[in-house]
Amino acid sequence: MEKILLNEQEYYDQFVKSSNAFFNQELINKVKNANLLIVGAGSIGNPTAIEAVRAGFTNLTIMDLDTVGLETSLGNIILYTNVERIKLKLLLKT
Repeated sequence: MEKILLNEQEYYDQFVKSSNAFFNQELINKVKNANLLIVGAGSIGNPTAIEAVRAGFTNLTIMDLDTVGLETSLGNIILYTNVERIKLKLLLKT
């Protein structure tokens, strides 16, 4: 699968093109410049963060007070790849 990497300006150019039917430039700029706090980085906070970035937010703060451990449900955390999950589990065993 080929990855497509865009710089910030290219991303916003594509975003504006695809969003003009729903959002005007003023609203797009408000979203881009807004500060967004997501409390919790678990099974709800992870997809929320991903969708916020897709929606155009660039200033995100993610706060989570949980400690990652072997008992943590890593299957619900989608920001980790399978390789990262395995590495984390091995690290926590040592």
